[in-house]
Order: sequence, then structure tokens, then C-alpha cells
Amino acid sequence: MGGYVNVLSVYGGGTPEVPMNEVVFRYLHLKGINGRKMWSTWDTMHDLLSRNLIDVDKVITHRMGIESFEQAVQLAMEGNCGKVVLDF
Repeated sequence: MGGYVNVLSVYGGGTPEVPMNEVVFRYLHLKGINGRKMWSTWDTMHDLLSRNLIDVDKVITHRMGIESFEQAVQLAMEGNCGKVVLDF
């Protein structure tokens, strides 16, 4: 139980709801990141991924070829998926 949730984005379309009871009872730590700090996190992630220290397959729900770009963007915009990866 417990863990960290880092939010690395800006959300449109209103204010997202945060289930505060889940945060409290699961002992979660929330952290929002944008701008300059967000770019340094990409460097950290690249390092972790290149050394196979994280299993990203748990969050990737779709893999598509570059020819399916528009479909992939639509899928991601609908928000009913994890990460969508474009292979090219």
C-alpha cells in the first residue's frame, strides 16, 4: 500500500476529480509537474527505461503502426486506454 502519483500533463475540459479518500486511505503522494521540471523527468525516465529498470508493459494498452496515427490520437483523446505506442 502507498505510493507516488506524478501528474505530468495539463488537462482540458474542466477540473478533474480526485478521489481524496483513495489518496488518504492508500497513503498516496500526489505531485504535479509542468514546465522545466517536466523536461528533466523525461531525462530520468529515459535513463530508467534504457537500463530496463521499469516494466512499461503494465501501462501500455495499445501498440499501433504509424499508419494508424489518427486512430491512435483519437483513442488517446477518448481517455479509455493506458498508453498508446506508435511503432515506426
